[in-house]
Amino acid sequence: MAPPNILLILTDQQRTDSLGCYGGRHVPTPHLDALAAGGTVFERCYVNSPICTPSRACLWTGKTVFGHGVQALHDVLPAGEALFPVHLQAAGYTTALFGKLHVSARLVDANERHPQAGFDVYESALSPYNHDCRYHAYRDWLRERDPRFLRRLAEEGSDIGPIPEAVHYSTWVTERVENFVGQQTGARPFFCCASFVDPHDPYDDHPPGWPERVALGDLTRVERPGGDGDRPAGVRREEAEGALGSVDEYTDEEIVHMRRSYYASVGFLDACIGRILGALQRRGVRERTLILFASDHGDMLGQRRLLGKGAHFYEPCARVPLLLWEPGGRRGAARSPALVQPHDLAATALHAAGYSADWIRARMPAAIPLQRGTGHECVFGVYRNSGINRQKTFWDPPIHCTMVRDARYKLTAYHDAPPAVAGPGELYDLARDPGETRNLWAKPAGAAPRAALLARLESWLAQEEKAGAGGRGGRVFPPPEHWLRNNPIHRAR
Repeated sequence: MAPPNILLILTDQQRTDSLGCYGGRHVPTPHLDALAAGGTVFERCYVNSPICTPSRACLWTGKTVFGHGVQALHDVLPAGEALFPVHLQAAGYTTALFGKLHVSARLVDANERHPQAGFDVYESALSPYNHDCRYHAYRDWLRERDPRFLRRLAEEGSDIGPIPEAVHYSTWVTERVENFVGQQTGARPFFCCASFVDPHDPYDDHPPGWPERVALGDLTRVERPGGDGDRPAGVRREEAEGALGSVDEYTDEEIVHMRRSYYASVGFLDACIGRILGALQRRGVRERTLILFASDHGDMLGQRRLLGKGAHFYEPCARVPLLLWEPGGRRGAARSPALVQPHDLAATALHAAGYSADWIRARMPAAIPLQRGTGHECVFGVYRNSGINRQKTFWDPPIHCTMVRDARYKLTAYHDAPPAVAGPGELYDLARDPGETRNLWAKPAGAAPRAALLARLESWLAQEEKAGAGGRGGRVFPPPEHWLRNNPIHRAR
């Protein structure tokens, strides 16, 4: 049987509960819900990192954070790390990227193409803004589509507010994917990634008219009480000095506006994705295309007095949507409780392309093809001073934490906070407490699961350190002519 085409749809900072197929009710998402109805809805997909760059590096390499060496927002992916489209090219695929890649620091990603990216067609744009860089295909598209709007966008930047649909970043991604799909002759299978920036902040750059489609409901309830007394110091610091500031600096109306705008972007995204799925149908390849949908992390939107993402692994940020639609589809959605992670997408694509389990395991040992219907016994998330604070700098002193989640419990251990200042971790029984309202870390009921999960975490960290990337950004060993005779005893002879 010929290998299928593969379409990967990525969004940025999208919460699981923003989609109807996950119980979302604030904005209609009919196209993604229809995709879910014929595919598999993974209910427990947890990010490898709650921060963009390390999370995306995991997704594209099929490795853990320690496996590829990108731990923080501005780290650089080593040149020796291959993105999985490289292997799809070797299997005969035509490969294309339209939108955001972001597997390295912003300045690197916007000006340099990773040597092992693996794309035949590479139309990258890190965001709608910051146009003074080498790779910005959205900027180049706007030069032809609407140069006057491009000038306005360059002048106003992220303060521009609502962006007309005709010149929106998501429209650009959609049109380029539609064009690529329409040009495929069928002589070779294709891999195409439609990588959107939304619903990432700034939240109000959606097209006009979409906020009116959002049903606010419980979005109008803004949490104002002080945080729980047993919250770790890292969470308290995020609350006060996170990248988007403190919730206390925003009025209730501003928080509600932020949420309405976020869901407006979700609604528009779904419409764009509907166009892409329609392009597959018109080209006659929908039934021969493996379709994957995921996001790199979620967004707190003011819940627990936190904004955006950061040094924590609460459900709105750490659990993300993941949909799998296999060629031929099925009647009725399959809802999988398997524990999976975004890095499993690489193994899923390569498995579909015909690579053997042994071949995949040798290159990305932590990844599992999702087609098998199985998952991990535990999943792990890593934050190693990965994000930035409101000063746009890394935390000083740093914040380090690690999450482990098994079939029932989720534990997050903070590695820096003195126990006298705050509890060093959080433990939640997600079977009984899905809203994470009762931290069991220091309670008698949590003693046994805490000990078990800490033991798992310690073992995993030891394995990862042993097998992970040895040098950040790669390693260059000096040739013999550069070696120094630096043994003083030998030098004295």
